[in-house]
Amino acid sequence: MQVESALAEAASRVALDWELTKPLPPSLLWQRTLAEAREIALSALTWPLPKFKDQKTYVEVPFGGLEGSEDNCPWDRNALVAIPGLDLKLRGKIDRLDLDAKSTNARVIDYKTGRCPSEEPGLKNGQELQRCLYAVAVKALLAQVAAVEAALLYPGPEGNLFSLPDPSAQTTAAIPPRRNCLRARSSSIRFIPLPP
Repeated sequence: MQVESALAEAASRVALDWELTKPLPPSLLWQRTLAEAREIALSALTWPLPKFKDQKTYVEVPFGGLEGSEDNCPWDRNALVAIPGLDLKLRGKIDRLDLDAKSTNARVIDYKTGRCPSEEPGLKNGQELQRCLYAVAVKALLAQVAAVEAALLYPGPEGNLFSLPDPSAQTTAAIPPRRNCLRARSSSIRFIPLPP
Protein backbone atom coordinates (compact mmCIF):
# COMPACT_ATOMS: atom_id res chain seq x y z
CA MET A 1 0.00 0.00 0.00
CA GLN A 2 1.37 3.42 -0.99
CA VAL A 3 0.34 5.15 2.26
CA GLU A 4 2.05 2.50 4.38
CA SER A 5 5.35 2.72 2.49
CA ALA A 6 5.34 6.54 2.55
CA LEU A 7 4.58 6.47 6.27
CA ALA A 8 7.34 3.93 6.96
CA GLU A 9 9.84 6.09 5.06
CA ALA A 10 8.78 9.25 6.91
CA ALA A 11 8.88 7.50 10.29
CA SER A 12 12.38 6.20 9.55
CA ARG A 13 13.60 9.72 8.70
CA VAL A 14 12.06 11.21 11.86
CA ALA A 15 13.44 8.39 14.03
CA LEU A 16 16.94 8.77 12.57
CA ASP A 17 16.89 12.54 13.08
CA TRP A 18 15.69 12.09 16.65
CA GLU A 19 18.34 9.42 17.35
CA LEU A 20 21.10 11.68 16.05
CA THR A 21 20.06 14.83 17.91
CA LYS A 22 18.26 13.86 21.15
CA PRO A 23 18.71 11.48 24.08
CA LEU A 24 16.89 8.19 23.63
CA PRO A 25 14.87 6.14 26.10
CA PRO A 26 15.72 2.43 26.52
CA SER A 27 15.61 0.54 23.21
CA LEU A 28 12.44 -1.45 23.92
CA LEU A 29 10.53 1.68 24.92
CA TRP A 30 11.85 3.59 21.89
CA GLN A 31 10.82 0.83 19.46
CA ARG A 32 7.37 0.59 21.06
CA THR A 33 6.93 4.38 20.82
CA LEU A 34 7.85 4.35 17.13
CA ALA A 35 5.49 1.43 16.42
CA GLU A 36 2.59 3.17 18.21
CA ALA A 37 3.25 6.43 16.36
CA ARG A 38 3.22 4.61 12.99
CA GLU A 39 0.02 2.76 13.92
CA ILE A 40 -1.82 5.95 14.97
CA ALA A 41 -0.60 7.88 11.92
CA LEU A 42 -1.69 5.07 9.57
CA SER A 43 -5.11 4.96 11.24
CA ALA A 44 -5.51 8.75 10.91
CA LEU A 45 -4.47 8.71 7.25
CA THR A 46 -6.70 5.79 6.26
CA TRP A 47 -9.77 6.40 8.45
CA PRO A 48 -12.85 5.54 6.33
CA LEU A 49 -14.58 8.90 6.02
CA PRO A 50 -17.28 9.35 3.37
CA LYS A 51 -16.03 11.57 0.56
CA PHE A 52 -17.79 14.62 -0.80
CA LYS A 53 -18.16 14.91 -4.57
CA ASP A 54 -14.86 16.28 -5.90
CA GLN A 55 -13.64 16.72 -2.33
CA LYS A 56 -10.83 19.11 -1.52
CA THR A 57 -8.97 18.50 1.76
CA TYR A 58 -6.92 21.04 3.70
CA VAL A 59 -4.79 20.38 6.79
CA GLU A 60 -3.61 22.66 9.59
CA VAL A 61 -5.74 25.47 8.17
CA PRO A 62 -5.07 28.77 9.95
CA PHE A 63 -7.48 31.65 10.43
CA GLY A 64 -7.42 34.91 12.36
CA GLY A 65 -3.84 35.77 11.47
CA LEU A 66 -2.14 32.57 12.62
CA GLU A 67 0.68 31.20 10.53
CA GLY A 68 0.10 27.74 9.11
CA SER A 69 1.64 25.13 6.89
CA GLU A 70 -1.28 25.16 4.44
CA ASP A 71 -0.17 27.21 1.43
CA ASN A 72 -3.50 26.90 -0.32
CA CYS A 73 -6.06 28.14 2.24
CA PRO A 74 -9.71 28.28 1.18
CA TRP A 75 -9.96 31.77 2.78
CA ASP A 76 -7.96 34.79 3.82
CA ARG A 77 -5.83 33.41 6.68
CA ASN A 78 -5.77 36.86 8.33
CA ALA A 79 -9.56 37.17 8.57
CA LEU A 80 -10.85 37.13 12.14
CA VAL A 81 -14.06 35.39 13.14
CA ALA A 82 -16.50 36.99 15.57
CA ILE A 83 -18.30 34.78 18.06
CA PRO A 84 -22.02 35.59 17.84
CA GLY A 85 -23.24 37.35 20.99
CA LEU A 86 -19.78 38.02 22.46
CA ASP A 87 -17.24 40.78 22.02
CA LEU A 88 -14.56 38.25 21.04
CA LYS A 89 -12.97 37.12 17.82
CA LEU A 90 -11.32 33.77 17.14
CA ARG A 91 -7.98 32.76 15.75
CA GLY A 92 -6.93 29.18 15.41
CA LYS A 93 -5.81 26.32 13.25
CA ILE A 94 -8.16 23.58 12.03
CA ASP A 95 -6.57 20.11 11.92
CA ARG A 96 -8.47 19.03 8.81
CA LEU A 97 -11.11 20.63 6.61
CA ASP A 98 -12.94 18.79 3.81
CA LEU A 99 -15.04 20.75 1.31
CA ASP A 100 -17.23 19.58 -1.53
CA ALA A 101 -16.70 20.92 -5.07
CA LYS A 102 -18.92 23.99 -4.52
CA SER A 103 -17.84 24.58 -0.91
CA THR A 104 -21.44 24.24 0.27
CA ASN A 105 -20.76 21.25 2.54
CA ALA A 106 -17.85 21.07 4.94
CA ARG A 107 -16.38 18.64 7.43
CA VAL A 108 -14.10 19.76 10.26
CA ILE A 109 -11.99 17.04 11.87
CA ASP A 110 -10.29 17.67 15.20
CA TYR A 111 -7.73 14.89 15.73
CA LYS A 112 -7.29 13.64 19.29
CA THR A 113 -4.41 11.51 20.52
CA GLY A 114 -5.62 10.80 24.05
CA ARG A 115 -7.65 7.84 25.21
CA CYS A 116 -10.77 7.33 23.13
CA PRO A 117 -13.98 7.70 25.15
CA SER A 118 -16.54 4.92 24.93
CA GLU A 119 -19.28 7.32 23.81
CA GLU A 120 -19.71 10.74 22.18
CA PRO A 121 -18.17 13.22 24.64
CA GLY A 122 -20.55 16.02 23.64
CA LEU A 123 -19.36 19.44 24.72
CA LYS A 124 -18.38 18.42 28.27
CA ASN A 125 -19.65 21.67 29.79
CA GLY A 126 -17.65 23.72 27.30
CA GLN A 127 -14.41 21.72 27.43
CA GLU A 128 -14.99 20.33 23.93
CA LEU A 129 -16.05 23.57 22.22
CA GLN A 130 -13.08 23.47 19.86
CA ARG A 131 -14.74 21.57 17.01
CA CYS A 132 -17.88 23.73 17.33
CA LEU A 133 -15.86 26.93 17.18
CA TYR A 134 -14.08 25.59 14.10
CA ALA A 135 -17.52 25.05 12.50
CA VAL A 136 -18.44 28.66 13.39
CA ALA A 137 -15.18 29.81 11.74
CA VAL A 138 -15.83 27.81 8.55
CA LYS A 139 -19.35 29.22 8.18
CA ALA A 140 -18.10 32.76 8.82
CA LEU A 141 -15.16 32.53 6.41
CA LEU A 142 -16.96 30.65 3.62
CA ALA A 143 -20.39 32.28 3.26
CA GLN A 144 -21.55 29.66 0.74
CA VAL A 145 -21.21 26.80 3.27
CA ALA A 146 -24.69 25.57 4.18
CA ALA A 147 -23.76 22.60 6.39
CA VAL A 148 -20.74 21.80 8.55
CA GLU A 149 -20.08 18.46 10.17
CA ALA A 150 -17.82 18.84 13.21
CA ALA A 151 -16.10 15.67 14.41
CA LEU A 152 -13.51 14.40 16.85
CA LEU A 153 -11.33 11.63 15.45
CA TYR A 154 -9.44 9.39 17.83
CA PRO A 155 -7.21 7.35 15.49
CA GLY A 156 -5.78 3.99 16.47
CA PRO A 157 -6.94 0.42 16.93
CA GLU A 158 -9.44 1.41 19.65
CA GLY A 159 -10.30 4.70 17.93
CA ASN A 160 -13.59 6.22 16.92
CA LEU A 161 -15.09 9.17 15.06
CA PHE A 162 -17.61 11.30 16.97
CA SER A 163 -19.66 13.67 14.81
CA LEU A 164 -21.63 16.42 16.47
CA PRO A 165 -25.07 17.11 15.00
CA ASP A 166 -25.73 20.79 14.28
CA PRO A 167 -22.57 22.25 15.85
CA SER A 168 -23.75 25.85 15.31
CA ALA A 169 -26.82 25.38 17.51
CA GLN A 170 -24.82 23.52 20.14
CA THR A 171 -22.19 26.25 20.16
CA THR A 172 -24.78 28.97 20.75
CA ALA A 173 -26.27 26.97 23.62
CA ALA A 174 -22.89 26.15 25.18
CA ILE A 175 -21.11 29.50 25.01
CA PRO A 176 -20.96 30.84 28.55
CA PRO A 177 -22.02 34.45 29.15
CA ARG A 178 -18.62 35.46 30.51
CA ARG A 179 -15.51 35.79 28.39
CA ASN A 180 -13.22 34.41 31.15
CA CYS A 181 -15.05 31.07 31.15
CA LEU A 182 -14.64 30.74 27.40
CA ARG A 183 -10.93 31.56 27.52
CA ALA A 184 -10.31 28.87 30.11
CA ARG A 185 -12.02 26.12 28.15
CA SER A 186 -9.95 25.86 25.00
CA SER A 187 -6.19 25.87 24.69
CA SER A 188 -6.07 25.52 20.90
CA ILE A 189 -8.16 28.57 20.05
CA ARG A 190 -7.11 32.12 20.80
CA PHE A 191 -9.69 34.75 21.68
CA ILE A 192 -9.16 38.41 20.86
CA PRO A 193 -11.34 41.11 22.49
CA LEU A 194 -13.08 43.34 19.96
CA PRO A 195 -12.47 47.07 20.24
CA PRO A 196 -15.36 49.00 21.87
